[in-house]
Amino acid sequence: MNPVKVEVVDLDELCDRGRGHSQSRRGSKGKACRGEIGAIRAADKYVRNHPSFKCVMRAAYVGHGYLSIPGGFVKRYMPWQRTESFMTCLQRTRRLWRVKLWIDERRRVRFSAGWTRFVKENAIKVGDVCVFELIERDGSVMKVSIFRC
Repeated sequence: MNPVKVEVVDLDELCDRGRGHSQSRRGSKGKACRGEIGAIRAADKYVRNHPSFKCVMRAAYVGHGYLSIPGGFVKRYMPWQRTESFMTCLQRTRRLWRVKLWIDERRRVRFSAGWTRFVKENAIKVGDVCVFELIERDGSVMKVSIFRC
């Protein structure tokens, strides 16, 4: 089994950060804050040349040790044999983070063990938007672009 390597590219300059928005990530009624909307728009404008999925970082993803991944994306594009879990490598520049890709009993797919460390060391916050782009069709390389809220 080939490990998945993820290269992280920060694209802060594409986000609308200059409007003095609060660092609060959500409005009082759970609506997206303006910074988050800007991050989503920037992620939507980002041109992808490979299979990808977008994820707005929620409190569970940032603070509870997992990131939900679209199961259809994994089934269609990544080399897995319906096992319960396998290890992947997340790569940013010259550093690697080992992260478990876990499939639970309801067939939900998540990054789990190792994800929290990756989040902390890349300063990912609630409201940031991450685009995961599969660079190598064999599932060995993913590029993660982070759009800051």
